[in-house]
Amino acid sequence: MKILGWILTISGGIITAGGLILLERDSNDFLYPPTLFAWLFSVLVFSIGLFILYKTETNKDFTFASLLKSIKDIKSNENKSENKPISYIEKTTKKEYKSLYDKLKDLCSPANFMNPYDKEKVEKAIPIYEQLMVTDSSDTEALKKIRKRAIEDLNVKFVNFQELKSKCNPERFLEPYNAEKIRIANDLYVKLLDNENNEEVLEKIEREIDEKLNYKEKTVKDLSRVRIENGKYGYLNKEGKILIQCKYDGADDFLEGRALVHTNDCYGYIDEKGNEVIPLQYEYGESFSEGLAFVRKNRMFGFIDKNGKVIIPFIYDSVHSFENGIAKVKIGTRQFCIDKFGNEQ
Repeated sequence: MKILGWILTISGGIITAGGLILLERDSNDFLYPPTLFAWLFSVLVFSIGLFILYKTETNKDFTFASLLKSIKDIKSNENKSENKPISYIEKTTKKEYKSLYDKLKDLCSPANFMNPYDKEKVEKAIPIYEQLMVTDSSDTEALKKIRKRAIEDLNVKFVNFQELKSKCNPERFLEPYNAEKIRIANDLYVKLLDNENNEEVLEKIEREIDEKLNYKEKTVKDLSRVRIENGKYGYLNKEGKILIQCKYDGADDFLEGRALVHTNDCYGYIDEKGNEVIPLQYEYGESFSEGLAFVRKNRMFGFIDKNGKVIIPFIYDSVHSFENGIAKVKIGTRQFCIDKFGNEQ
């Protein structure tokens, strides 16, 4: 395929260049229909050649057969989309997880260290991000190496350890008493503590927690997230009726009477009736925990209550959700804990 790419690129490029020279010398000859058609065809050939070269460089398994298959798949998907009714709904009963590639893109971008400006981390983030951009999203081994480098050089976290601790704390299932979940939670809690610094294992534990310790009792009126064919999210009741319009780019499950939603990278919260009780105005957010949720504004984190009132100001570089009345926060290189009034503990 690479040889074919070079042949198409060179031959198409030569004819394209020749056409431009002819245009400069005599525009009438160039605009003669057969000449013009031949020149446009050479431009197409040149473009296809460049495309093949690009694909063979970024995907070693790229072949002519895979190219034809991709074209057929696109046509097939278009036909399916045309034939499916608009009312078709895809119910999302499980939490969706970002791929390792997407996590790396989010966490390793030099922009994350611009405000406040951290010269050392920006300089370290640039080569890591550049390496990521030329890595295939399916190359797991290469992505794991980049993740390791990001953890060591940028001190980024791919899993919220404190949040996982809160989720699988056996005390959660004492009232009402659930012996089976207490047993499962205890096993996961021990496993979690033994692997605090192993990001790969923590990601697996995160899935186990969500699968084995589902939080159905914390959802509102059994509302379930749904996604329609245009990729927008909304919510269904247990009878399958849409209660909240599918209009968001992303949505989380309801916790403590609120659901985190976002559109165009702007985050906010809705109640069980679909009212946007906290406008979509934040750069990032997390679900409520113990009555407060942390959100990001102008690259800094703070905490708000269920009505959107700022309880703890936006002064932190990173934060964790509240657990037993305490939240871990960071300002610069200094890490410490605060209570729900923002007082240092």
